[in-house]
Amino acid sequence: MLEAILALARDAQDKQRHGGQLTAGQLDFLEQFFKGMDQPWTEHNPVQTSVLYLIPDILDHSKTPQADQDLIMAAMGGGLLALSDPRIGGGGTRMPDSMKTLVDHFFGKGDKPPYSHETAAQLRGLGEFFGAMKGRGLDDLEGGKEYSAALTLAIADADPAFRRSAEDQLIDILEVSTRNRDANHGLLTGGLQHPDYGKDTPEHVLRGLFGPQWKDDGKAAAGLIDWIGDDASSKDRAVADRATEAAFALITTMTNEDKAGHWDQSAYEFFTDSYGEMGGFENAPIGVANPEVAFAMGKSAAAYLDYFGAADNGGDSALSLSNPASQMYLSMDDRRNFVEMIMGSPAAGDKFGEAVYKHVLSEAAYADQWQDPTAAKTQALENGMLTGLLDHGFNKVFEDAQADADRATSLATQHANWTRAGAAAAKELILELPGTRSLGKISQQAIRQLTETFKWTPGVAQSYDFIWESGTKPDPADYKQTWDNSNEQWDFAVNHAVASQALKDPHSGITIADIEKADPRLVENGKLRSAADLLGANDAPVKGSPKENLDHRLAREELHRLFDKDLAAKVERYVDVFNDQRKDQ
Repeated sequence: MLEAILALARDAQDKQRHGGQLTAGQLDFLEQFFKGMDQPWTEHNPVQTSVLYLIPDILDHSKTPQADQDLIMAAMGGGLLALSDPRIGGGGTRMPDSMKTLVDHFFGKGDKPPYSHETAAQLRGLGEFFGAMKGRGLDDLEGGKEYSAALTLAIADADPAFRRSAEDQLIDILEVSTRNRDANHGLLTGGLQHPDYGKDTPEHVLRGLFGPQWKDDGKAAAGLIDWIGDDASSKDRAVADRATEAAFALITTMTNEDKAGHWDQSAYEFFTDSYGEMGGFENAPIGVANPEVAFAMGKSAAAYLDYFGAADNGGDSALSLSNPASQMYLSMDDRRNFVEMIMGSPAAGDKFGEAVYKHVLSEAAYADQWQDPTAAKTQALENGMLTGLLDHGFNKVFEDAQADADRATSLATQHANWTRAGAAAAKELILELPGTRSLGKISQQAIRQLTETFKWTPGVAQSYDFIWESGTKPDPADYKQTWDNSNEQWDFAVNHAVASQALKDPHSGITIADIEKADPRLVENGKLRSAADLLGANDAPVKGSPKENLDHRLAREELHRLFDKDLAAKVERYVDVFNDQRKDQ
């Protein structure tokens, strides 16, 4: 019977993916099975927790082999999720009473049922069921929308003592409850509301899930938002709109500096300054407490870099759902505050910085399409704003860390690393894309770059180390240098990106032979050497090359000379305005 339930759960997962419903016989079987299991242990027990949720404890005190225990609990979890989903025929009156009570507590009509002390026992049992499902081909099985949202809300409501005692089980529940993206969207946007928090439900959920320091670094809780970046570029307009609405709600809720009626601290203050003493922080931000959450925030923001770089109109954040696409405007305060939270995690900050630099370098590669230097200035203002946000976020984190090392030097080191990583990724992107600029593909590449491991620049986080090393404060002299060459490296990276794109265009007037004639050290095996390679080069002169050694400064000059007068003027204007705008943030 249990093997049959597992097979039925896999069938339910397949129908969730591809459409269709379970048969009447399958649904009747699940309904009757769980109705029979959803009985009190004894009529005289004042705590009327049903046998269903006591199964893990019963098994634990039995002689049942562990493999059989796992099978029993996995079947229970899979069957309950299948029965809860209206899309495949479940939900509503088919669910056992205990499940209906939990859902009705949050979304019931009329008087809400009491939030029973049995809820804790139910959550513990469900956590054991869902944890046992791992590795059994049910990794994508979802609960119904309202059931999933109710489980997430129950965890957001959990008091700290219960959360600590049942943390493993709650993590396993969150891994499952956040699979339903419609439920996540409803909780983030307020489409599904907590009976006690009403319109403040999104903030309550974010505080409740992202506020505790989780032992898995917040990975399960991050499931609430980790899907946004993936869905942002979907060809299905409804899916893309859902992601945009969720992203807008996430950003504006977490960055809100006004105190809501339920809390004496604003959301912005809570997420940047309320996690206690950790590492070099007296009051750590979310990125230190739950780096996986910050990483998911960075992934969400990477999908909407155009909105973070858009011109500042001085207005408040606003969302517009219109045909053919959703649009949003983010106020400068919201942009700065959200990037600051991302930068609170060294891994998230580094990967988001790399994504930003790759994005702006990829856009700069299409300089030949800018009409004139004025258009180059407009592009530079938008891209410079993005990197200025990185500066602002880095500086805010640095200040809060009370670190002793030299901030300016550390930031210059970070920008140099981001340039190197962005140039490596942009080269790959330029080779992939057709000759015309494609924002959709660039955004997708930004997300892909963010979620990859440290592929481009091992040790890229070096300038962060002193902040997160458990309070270690190094000698500032270790970080001192007499110059800041990050702008020079950026200047080279832009010229390299433009040259790489020009080589793809047969009408650009630039060929690999032209580059080799300018300096043979720029070419290897008939191709332009990579930006990452040239950034670290210090090659001795060879026949046909200038007398000085080849480094990124000389490489930039030689590449720039190949551009015609108009293109050279656009690139120069872009670089100058970009650097000024970055520093203006």
